Amino acid sequence: MKKKMFTVWYVLAFSLIITAHATADDQAKAFMDRGITFYYKGDYVTAIADFTDALKLDPNNTATYINRGASYFHKEDYDRAIADCTQAIKLDPNNAKAYYFRLEYIVLRRYKYIANKITFQGIYFEEI
Repeated sequence: MKKKMFTVWYVLAFSLIITAHATADDQAKAFMDRGITFYYKGDYVTAIADFTDALKLDPNNTATYINRGASYFHKEDYDRAIADCTQAIKLDPNNAKAYYFRLEYIVLRRYKYIANKITFQGIYFEEI
């Protein structure tokens, strides 16, 4: 019940912020903040939608690309996660977080590919 009331309150507050003569930067920040909220609630689809809306208003925000990439990662969409980190790096070549997460997503994508290939070939490892 508490969770549902919070969500209703948050959506109403968000609507007021967006419609109250806010600048594009304010609107982008509101979408970013709401996307972060949905990310931490585990609603990655809605988080991705909000981060995408934020990027339409502020396409040069590296943090938004990194956050959307993290949401794609949790949906196991590694290619899009890597692409978002790559875009963040293009915008800010000194952004260590973007490099770190891109490397992590590349390694995990490769690990998942190898694990699936081994399983599909019928090769299993024994526990030591």
